[in-house]
Amino acid sequence: MVICPEDLCTGCGVCAEVCPTHCISLVDDSEGFRRPIIDASKCTDCGLCRDHCPANHDFHFSKRLEQPEVYAAKAHNKDILKESSSGGVFSVLAKYVIDREGSVFGCVLDDHLNPIHVEATAEEEVAAMRGSKYVQSDPGDTFRKAKTLLQDGKHVLYSGTPCQIAGLNSFLGKDYDNLLTVDLICHGVPSNLFFHEYLRWLEKKLKCTISEYRFRDKRRMGWGSYGSMQYEKLQKTKTFTRWLTANNDYYFHYFYLRGDNYRESCYRCKYAKASREGDFTLGDYWGIQKHHPEIAAKDGVSLVLVNTEKAKRALSDISKSLDLVSSKLEYAIENNRNLVAPMARPQTRNTIYKDLTQKGFERVSRENIKLKRFVPWIKRKIPIRVKNKIKMLLKRN
Repeated sequence: MVICPEDLCTGCGVCAEVCPTHCISLVDDSEGFRRPIIDASKCTDCGLCRDHCPANHDFHFSKRLEQPEVYAAKAHNKDILKESSSGGVFSVLAKYVIDREGSVFGCVLDDHLNPIHVEATAEEEVAAMRGSKYVQSDPGDTFRKAKTLLQDGKHVLYSGTPCQIAGLNSFLGKDYDNLLTVDLICHGVPSNLFFHEYLRWLEKKLKCTISEYRFRDKRRMGWGSYGSMQYEKLQKTKTFTRWLTANNDYYFHYFYLRGDNYRESCYRCKYAKASREGDFTLGDYWGIQKHHPEIAAKDGVSLVLVNTEKAKRALSDISKSLDLVSSKLEYAIENNRNLVAPMARPQTRNTIYKDLTQKGFERVSRENIKLKRFVPWIKRKIPIRVKNKIKMLLKRN
């Protein structure tokens, strides 16, 4: 039995969750992406998996706005702003729900640096959910946990990629007034296999053990595409920090940004459009100073799309904790093209995972990365505040 076309499967896991005979399990394929495997001896061909698959159907239950309201926003709390990838709106929403004795579900990197979805019921537990994770996470049993909490009348905030939010909506089967969902402006998701092959290469190269990894980190160069990792040298106890930039972060700055290593469904993403899955849509408001120079962008600014009536009410409730400026959808789209279209599938995607498993990350990076392309290298190294100053000077001249 085929649940959905293979190249449209997002790995959300709803099929396994709704199966009455528990004949579906999620297993990593050769590229490291989760896919449903059906035990034919237990399957009754009831069709529930197909009927609940977001690749086959759309599931919108909440009252949606005809067009999303668009805002630029940043948290007043400086600590939250510093630890967030963009403007810290997710953390403000999380506090809003936790203050109502609710639960927040989001992605963290666990002790082994695996991306998983977990539940948080205290503000300090939300900290690990902050920051972008450019790798596909495993929702585990969080859909089921969220449903139980909602049925018990608890407030829930669930954050994930648009396909994960579509999976949650499908699993729930109806809207809940006590649920808020946040989908992210998503380029696409590499597999955990690719990410860990990269980490293993780094550890071998540096002769170290990596204990913490941040895909985005503002602490050194401000808001931009810069990350960091904490590591310990073998047979030593001191912890070192390695700042990740275009010249040493091959995973993000080359493979990820070029779209070489995404799941196949990402190149056909049905959610890369202005009509969104979540109550809120969050992302970086790149290019903010062109349209809203009144906002200080040094520490990051969130792009916020308000998609439902519930989200409008929630934003009104948290607005005192934010610098909030009304914006326009056309402004948002200029530097967030995944709001209107998925990433184009590059030719290198044909062989990247096969080469990774056969040759290893070092050889794949050597064969695919053009380190002599100095212009993009230099552009990515320049902090965003410096770029903005250069643009302003050029305009004056």
